This record gives sequence, structure tokens and C-alpha cells, in this order.
Amino acid sequence: KRINIIWGCRDPGLIEFILHKVDIGAITKNSFAFIFYTGKRELALPKNLPANVFIFRSRPDLENTITGIITAIHSGEGLPEKLYEKQKKIANAPFRKRMMIAMTRATKTYDENEMFDYAVQETAKAAERMQEIDLESGRF
Repeated sequence: KRINIIWGCRDPGLIEFILHKVDIGAITKNSFAFIFYTGKRELALPKNLPANVFIFRSRPDLENTITGIITAIHSGEGLPEKLYEKQKKIANAPFRKRMMIAMTRATKTYDENEMFDYAVQETAKAAERMQEIDLESGRF
């Protein structure tokens, strides 16, 4: 039995959460997962997306998508090579590009005050941990 997923979404955080936390490849092992992303910022994708998961930056053309899935399954040809190569290129973006996307994500999600407050809280936690380490070792 095959269950193909066609998902349209404009919320990058939701797509990123699902792709990082859910083994979408295992769920759709014998089928396709087409994600149509219509948001504005770039996605921070996991490094190795399964070959059967495709992400498009447009609204879906449902008639062509559904008939394409049916044709691919009936012909037995599996995944279209052109789409696979395009997806592979996106998923295997260099580290620097992935970091730029992640930083853009942070600045679009949180304002300056939220980031500053978070940095202050994490700095205080790190200082406490360092003090505990110093106390354990007997150094001041």
C-alpha cells in the first residue's frame, strides 16, 4: 500500500520541525512526499533528505502532481531523476549556506530584545556552570 503526501505550507518553522523531528523517509518509504513551500525565507533543511521527499517553492499544481505520481507508480520508473538531483542539491547545501539560512531564521523569528534576553540568560547559566567546575577543582 502506498500513501503519497502532498503538503502545501507557508510556515517555515512547521516544515523545519517536521523534517528534523519526524522520520518522513520511513513513513513514506514506498511513496512520494511533495512539500510545496510558499513562505518567504529559505528553509533550514536537514542535511540528508530522503530521495522520495521533494520540496518546491511554489503552490502545488494538484492535477499535474497527482497524475505525475500515478504515472510514476504505474510505469514503475520510481523517482524522476531530474527532481531527485534538484532535491539533492538543496539538501546538501554547504555548511556556510546552511548557517546563513539558520541565522536568517533566528532573526526573522525573534526580535532584538528576545535575542538579547536569551543571550543574557544563557551567559548566566554558563557562568554558573563554570563556577561549579571551579569549585569542584578547587580553583578560583
